[in-house]
Amino acid sequence: MLNLKDLSVKVKIILAVGVFQLLSLIIAILGTMGLTRMEKELSIVSDIFINIEGNLNQLSLGMTNRRLVIGRLIVTESKNDYQKDLEIAKQLQEEYLNAIPNIRKFFSDNQERLTANVRNRDESKVKDFMANLAELEKLTAELNEGISIYQKNMDEYFQYDTPDWKRSQLRRDNNNFYLEKTLQYKKFLEKIQTLSKATSEVVVQSNYGLIGTSSQLKFVLWVGYAIWLLVVILVTYMMIRRIAYPIILAENMANKFADGDLTTYVENNSGDEIGRLVRALNKASQNLKN
Repeated sequence: MLNLKDLSVKVKIILAVGVFQLLSLIIAILGTMGLTRMEKELSIVSDIFINIEGNLNQLSLGMTNRRLVIGRLIVTESKNDYQKDLEIAKQLQEEYLNAIPNIRKFFSDNQERLTANVRNRDESKVKDFMANLAELEKLTAELNEGISIYQKNMDEYFQYDTPDWKRSQLRRDNNNFYLEKTLQYKKFLEKIQTLSKATSEVVVQSNYGLIGTSSQLKFVLWVGYAIWLLVVILVTYMMIRRIAYPIILAENMANKFADGDLTTYVENNSGDEIGRLVRALNKASQNLKN
């Protein structure tokens, strides 16, 4: 068993410094672990907004702009304007075409991380999200199919040999079809809102995790600091008792020797340099008296 009395002053100082460094290292490791966990929580929130909410917003905005272009396309009297708007509508459709597949891929790659952030690991929420995403995908496909019908009717509308009555009929058909798709578009927006709400719930759960991790980190750091302070006080007391106090006694003894008092005796049985010095002074005092 380690006996501090038998250690040299140098070793005692090195040991004290080592204890302080070890405690500082432990606190740093605990703080780093807490910060790493918080970084993971933050990365989940960031990934959700970029990969899920971002794709939902891209899909919603693209579909809305596409409908506005189609609404203009089916009433124009200019073939050039029709062709320009048709290209714009197709381009918008291409831009948001990969939105849902991107969400599926992200969800598949990060399902365990996302599920872990749902309170009580309620897997039914994950299943509901995927079911709503499947319905959204179906609505998107149905809305996208309409552009071929608009194009067919408008191409016939702008043919030079199409009679006026037929053109009127084609215009009504496009308008009626547009109104029918409006109902699907409303369902589409409702489904987007439902998925956005579900995504927000996951973000809220992630925020709860961040708050919990932050509280735990603060607790660990304060407890670590309290332990560190207690050890500092204890080690400082031991250093004073084992090093500083014996040095003071030896100094007082030497001063009394200088004044001619040879009756002074200091008890010290430690094995370090100070103990040996005190015993040497005691021996010198005995020899001088004899």
